[in-house]
Formats: sequence, C-alpha cells, structure tokens
Amino acid sequence: MMETRGEKVLLRDKTLDDAIDDYRWRTDPELATFDAVPPLRMAFQDFLTIYSEELRYPTPRQKNFAIVDLATGKHIGNIMYYDIDEYRRQAELGIMIGEREYWSHGYGTDALTTLLRHIFSTTRLERIYLHTLDWNHRAQRAFEKVGFVPISTVTRRGHTFVAMEIYRDRFESGKSPARTQVQAQDSTRADACRAPPAAWSAQPCHLPAVLDSARAFVSHQGVCVAHLTCQSSGHARRGATGEEKRSW
Repeated sequence: MMETRGEKVLLRDKTLDDAIDDYRWRTDPELATFDAVPPLRMAFQDFLTIYSEELRYPTPRQKNFAIVDLATGKHIGNIMYYDIDEYRRQAELGIMIGEREYWSHGYGTDALTTLLRHIFSTTRLERIYLHTLDWNHRAQRAFEKVGFVPISTVTRRGHTFVAMEIYRDRFESGKSPARTQVQAQDSTRADACRAPPAAWSAQPCHLPAVLDSARAFVSHQGVCVAHLTCQSSGHARRGATGEEKRSW
C-alpha cells in the first residue's frame, strides 16, 4: 500500500472504507459548486457498487489518494492526478478538502506539495497542470504557493476556469515549500487487512451494513480491500471515487 507523508498530511491509496466520506462530500451542494457540477443524487447503495468496481479495476492513467490528517488519522479529502500522458510527460491534478474545519489551515497546500514531490521523484512526468474556477482565489493562492503559475482561462459548461501549471524543474528549484518526506511502502496483504477501519458517520440507510456487504463481495473475489486503488469510470473523467476536483 502506497503512503506518502508531508508535514501535516499522509497521502495513501483509496480504500473501501473511504466510501462514506466520499459519498457525503459528493452529495454536498456547497462542495459541488467548487467543482462546477451538480451534487450527486445517486443512492448510496448504487454509489457503493460503482465505488467497489472502480477499486477492483484501476486505470493506469489515473492515480487517486486519500488525504489523511497525520495528527488524528482522519480522512479529510482526496487528491489525484489523471489523464496521465507518458508521451508528453504530463498529467492533470485535482484536489478536494471535504472537511471544512481543515480549510485555510495549510492542509491543502501540504497535500499539493506532498503529491508533487511524490510525482516528480517516482515518475517521468515533467509537467502537472490543473483548472480552478476563476472566482476561487483561495485555491489559486494555494496553488501559487507551491509553484503553479496561471497560463490561460478556459470556459467549460458555462464556467470560467483558470488553467495553471508547474514543471519539474520549477518545483525542484526551490520555488516551493521545503521538501517533504516521501514514503512508498509495499505492505503485505495480511498487514494491510489488519488496519483498523475508519470511524463510521451517522447515515440514514445503515451504511456500515451496506459497506460490510461490499467488503465481503470484494474479499470474495480474492482482493484485499486495503490494497484497492480507485479509478475514473469514464463519465467526463469522473467516477464514484475519481472526482475531477480542482479546489477546496
């Protein structure tokens, strides 16, 4: 299981235990505005079916990670890079901090720095780009803090986005926060499966029971849930676990 540590956050592979948090964030109207999409209206059981399938069949062109508060172990958001183009050596980045109490406290900035450090130290990618809504100045400041520079504006679905980019040499030149410790760990299946599950949130449809059923289904296929990685389902580059998030 891959883990990458920063100063405040841990980035790790997505697991089935993240489904409840992801569903809660995807159905939140306010959070949906930051992604310029309507809130998800799918029933949790249907969402979970897609979620577990995406975990079982990851795509090599997309890498998804949970953002975890190092101090508490709490899952606070997600970060990803996708549309990975090995020929052009570039990919797009998306991030979402779902827990509001973590906004404006440096967690998003640390997650960005940590992921960029991981990408540029473990892959051949040279350029990472992103799109953020033109009115989301808080996100733009965070992106600029780690070295992203605005390059253009793009209109999609009636919304205007600022396109930003960063190159490997700019990031490694010191025009970004101090280096973070990168740890990539390949734990054994047994070790990963012994990890304690995330705490449940109160939900109206007996979510723990539904999640247990999905976990049993995946385990029955011979795959340890803790080793699963998510992918986009192909719906506008967005699946149950692979949101095209751009800001927080």
